[in-house]
Amino acid sequence: MQILKFRIKNFRSIIDTNWRSFSPDGVTVLVGQNESGKSAILEALSTTFSNRHITIDDIRYGCELPEVSFKIKFTTAELLASLQGQADPLDIGLIKNHFENVKESAELVFSWSPNEPPSTKLLFDIYINDDNLEIPATAYINAEGETTATEEDTLSSLAGRAVYKLAPVYTLFQSNSGLLPNTINVDSDFKLSGDGATAANNLLSILDIELEEFVKLDERSRESKTARATDTLNRDFKEFWNQKIGLENKIKIEFALQHHSNLKPEFAGRPYLIFWVSDGLHKLHPKQRSAGVRWFISFYLQLKASQKLNKKIHFLLDEPGANLHSNAQHDVLKLINILSKELQITYSTHSPTLIEHEKLYRVYAIQRNNDHLETPTEIIDAHQLGAASSDTLSPILSAIGTDLSHQNVIQKKNNIILEETSGFYYLTSFLELLDYPKKPQFIAATGANKIPALANMFTGWGLNFSVVIDDDNQGRSVYNQLKKDLFGDIEAEANKKIYKMKGCNGIEDIFSPHDFHKFVINEAFIENKNSPSEIVKSSKYSKPVLAYNFYLKIKNKEVTKADFENETIEKIQETLDKIASIMH
Repeated sequence: MQILKFRIKNFRSIIDTNWRSFSPDGVTVLVGQNESGKSAILEALSTTFSNRHITIDDIRYGCELPEVSFKIKFTTAELLASLQGQADPLDIGLIKNHFENVKESAELVFSWSPNEPPSTKLLFDIYINDDNLEIPATAYINAEGETTATEEDTLSSLAGRAVYKLAPVYTLFQSNSGLLPNTINVDSDFKLSGDGATAANNLLSILDIELEEFVKLDERSRESKTARATDTLNRDFKEFWNQKIGLENKIKIEFALQHHSNLKPEFAGRPYLIFWVSDGLHKLHPKQRSAGVRWFISFYLQLKASQKLNKKIHFLLDEPGANLHSNAQHDVLKLINILSKELQITYSTHSPTLIEHEKLYRVYAIQRNNDHLETPTEIIDAHQLGAASSDTLSPILSAIGTDLSHQNVIQKKNNIILEETSGFYYLTSFLELLDYPKKPQFIAATGANKIPALANMFTGWGLNFSVVIDDDNQGRSVYNQLKKDLFGDIEAEANKKIYKMKGCNGIEDIFSPHDFHKFVINEAFIENKNSPSEIVKSSKYSKPVLAYNFYLKIKNKEVTKADFENETIEKIQETLDKIASIMH
């Protein structure tokens, strides 16, 4: 099952996010200032396919109760497996036929009853519409996040619960609350509470330790059980650490159950758990270890505890590695990219280290207008990042600067500044499609209006560059500004380093209309007076997502040069030749 899009209404600072797509490569990134609403998005998502619930603090004053919706897609085989044993064959056949009619897709809407305290009951509806039928299926979810059957199960509620069972578990990991503590008390009900409870409970879950039974064991049995369990745990953690992080280290996680002495009269005799992290030389408590080691251990515990549910996971990470050194943050990003091959990840960040310049299609900019906390959260798509404030975009702009100073992205020569990420993917694809001999280094800005600032930075750092822009009003405005500021208003000099793509209001206009429909938007070609760039704009397609998907087709050899019309190939050749002529 794929969750393609989300929409959040009336949750904390959010009035309505409108429909937003998750990144096609499995990693979605939220950037923005403090109090902009990044955490609100993550926490709203975490109240859906999980056992988390909303609270009074999550409700906007004077608004209806929150709603979180998803657009999903699944296969008939997945649905039938989910229904197995839950309904008679006739009902299963009817549900199967209906979902095939609506192309195996649906919309889920989570909402909370206005007649109950917001933390006590959660329900969701599934809306499936076609020309002939609408199923308003409703299913209820209990405190454990499980759907509950009713005495009079309808066909639609059976379908709703079947779809819910296919969904990934939404797991929220917050660095501050999720870290393993030094010690934690066991209360009279054999529960853990306080700082670090989440990580400690994750550890016990992975080890299959039921706390009440564990506390009541005799000391010898308890030590034996602890030794066996932690030995298995550490063998798995060593493999995770080496494969995911690439560090050779003998990190081991250890714990024990102890009882408070009379030095703390109020706790005397009461049990508590104590934790250590050893490295073969030193045995220290978690808080005595580096922030990086502690973060990775806690993240591992959360990941493994979630995987025990035997379902797919969508990890929600709030400021991952926020307090880590940049080198450790590089390890966090490496881990995220590796794990994204197995599960979806959405994370918020302030750090430029956790933003990859060539993957800006992943990014949503989150901000509030006028910097007032009373104003609602605004979400800006990757292809419209230029509309975000400089403060909101500071991690992205810093990422460009960081990469530039380290020379990971910017070269001494052959740098080509583009308007946005979509240009990066299309032009990179064209180089591969034509096996073009010259290899420009494409640098994507976050909008045409950001190009002059980048051009000035390159000039100041003494790096050679050229610029490629659209032949539209904004592109011509940027051309005139650069001509005036950098080339003494001399057109002949400006044309040596700036190329306005002839006849292109957007880079999509390089394609013939037929090829654009077939290879970019994946639709049957219909005669249309609008150009490809106008179709993208009017249909509100995500430019970077379209470009990235096209890039994957070329990279994976799904289409070749022979598949395109001559009109497209000639325009690609002309564009690349012109870019090569202005390279410096």
